[in-house]
Amino acid sequence: MAFQEVDCLGARFIGPDEHCCILLRGNDSGRILPIWVTYHDVMPMVMRDSGYIPNRPQKYDIFSDLLFQQDGVGLEEIRISSYYQGVFIASIVLSDGREFDARPVDAIGFAQHVLGRIVVDEEVMQQASIFISDDDMQRYFEIYPEPSKKSVPVPDSDEDFQALLSEMGIREEDLELGDLGSELPDIDDFPGLDEDKN
Repeated sequence: MAFQEVDCLGARFIGPDEHCCILLRGNDSGRILPIWVTYHDVMPMVMRDSGYIPNRPQKYDIFSDLLFQQDGVGLEEIRISSYYQGVFIASIVLSDGREFDARPVDAIGFAQHVLGRIVVDEEVMQQASIFISDDDMQRYFEIYPEPSKKSVPVPDSDEDFQALLSEMGIREEDLELGDLGSELPDIDDFPGLDEDKN
């Protein structure tokens, strides 16, 4: 299996129904791998990205504490190794060679928590990634990506992106800024989160 390193561009809420999506960008290809997740599952990532610091330990805190208490053991990488009918398979790979099955949303969240590396199988990138131009990333998602490390031929049209929108039943005008809902919610939108819960 050959893997490609990706950057996590964060979670976004897309379209009028605000579907939740984590966007991964291939370092070599510049293509975008959208991973659709539930609102509930993506909230720890959204809260972290908005600067919220919980009073109590969260699942990633506990897992990293347990992991890093073992001498010489650390995170090697997060692997997204398989894709079938919209379902991605991920694993957490440790420096001692152990590998743990995980949902992509949890594995990616953990990688972001400990600043770990995320890689995606090349075949998965070919099957499930799409091309979105940097201009469209800025226009629709307010993401200003760094240029990819390799020179990649840019398609003449946004066919991949338009196909994605069509599959979701979203029209281009639904994505105009202001209607998109792509901005992360403010932490004040979540009453009770600042309370210390047992």
